[in-house]
Amino acid sequence: MRKYLFLFTLLLQSANNFAQDKDFNYKFYGQVRTDFYYNSRANEETVDGLFYMYPKDKVYDAAGKDLNATANGSFYTLYTRLGIDVQGPRLGEAKTSAKVEMDFRGSGTTFSTVRLRHAYINLDWGKPSLLLGQTWHPLYGDVAPQILNLNMGAPFQPFSRAPQIRFRYKAGD
Repeated sequence: MRKYLFLFTLLLQSANNFAQDKDFNYKFYGQVRTDFYYNSRANEETVDGLFYMYPKDKVYDAAGKDLNATANGSFYTLYTRLGIDVQGPRLGEAKTSAKVEMDFRGSGTTFSTVRLRHAYINLDWGKPSLLLGQTWHPLYGDVAPQILNLNMGAPFQPFSRAPQIRFRYKAGD
């Protein structure tokens, strides 16, 4: 957690150093989020029920009772998040931007601890761009289904953030 706070403090200090540059701008954002869910049947899920995949098949015990016909649910506020988006200054011909975002989800069995969601810098030359840092997995985002809920029913796990060096080239609109 100390290294995340150090990174966040360093970013804020850098923001103050460039604040007089006319192309520089930053914006703090965040949300307070609570989630409640109820399932009438056991299901395959990830992220503690936030990402529903599909209901489990019927499995019968010796008495003929379906073992997966059990209701479940939960209520939590682990996805409250805070972040900062930074724009500018130019580095040569490239527009620069950065993002640092954290939530309080933790990982594994360690809940309610600070977790780094995104931390990257981006250099954008118009058509080509280069991103260095941690953000959404390349198989998530533009190629994932756009629906109102997170329950996508994906057969694999693109719903993650990963350290990466990503080069993009926009060939057209």
